[in-house]
Amino acid sequence: MKQQRSRDKKEVMAQAAARLLIEEGPAAITHRNVADHAGLAPGSGNYYFPSKAELYRAAVSRAEDYRAEQAMLLAQQVQPAADPKELALALLNVLYAPKLTPNVVGIRLIPMLDAHKDPELQSIMRAHAPLLRSAVQQAVFAGAGQKIDDDCAELVSMSLSSALLYGQAIGAEDPIDYAADRIGALLGHLGLTSAIRRA
Repeated sequence: MKQQRSRDKKEVMAQAAARLLIEEGPAAITHRNVADHAGLAPGSGNYYFPSKAELYRAAVSRAEDYRAEQAMLLAQQVQPAADPKELALALLNVLYAPKLTPNVVGIRLIPMLDAHKDPELQSIMRAHAPLLRSAVQQAVFAGAGQKIDDDCAELVSMSLSSALLYGQAIGAEDPIDYAADRIGALLGHLGLTSAIRRA
């Protein structure tokens, strides 16, 4: 019974850490902050996760679980896109599930890229990649009525992230709008447009 309560509290902390990571970024992942957001005593963080690295791994793992789950749900809601930019924006929403926010580059994208530098975090990110590719494939099919393979889905995902980074780097007023515009143009050139537009 005591072991189950301990596992439950550890899971509550991991879920709180995941929410903080998604909403506020890596700087928010401290033992005290996570314990506070989990509704547990301040010292609980160190008890359930002896090192910050272990706490951060749990945060990344649960955040990626949640991201993949929400990406699939958002992909199922994509409607046929009237124009390629609309489809690109839908794809950005899917890729950066559960919520695409104006600070997505600093809070989500750069930390995700940094995670690939750590072998343990990289394995977590790689394990979730097929689920995210599948969500992108489903969103393209729903938005454009066309099937794309895994390689194309990966290229679309990489292009979306690259456009966000580039938009941020050049000081675009709205990197999300910049990325949607640029990737929308690319999708149009690739013929990934809805039958609505072609009709």
